[in-house]
Amino acid sequence: VSVDLTVRKIGMQIKTAVKQSVPFIIVVGTDEWQTKQFKVKRLADEVEVTLPIAEIPSYVRTHRDSNAK
Repeated sequence: VSVDLTVRKIGMQIKTAVKQSVPFIIVVGTDEWQTKQFKVKRLADEVEVTLPIAEIPSYVRTHRDSNAK
């Protein structure tokens, strides 16, 4: 698990995650925090889904093998 709390733009944060071979990113902004729905993006194929927090662990377990390059 890695957290980027810098003030860099999201695009730069994603580029850093790709360089570090991070398999998934989860975007947590004001809207996500209020709705409790979070964007989860698989960086290997750029598939993005919106999920409630309770479903994120299951999604990651199910899809982590698809990140092999």
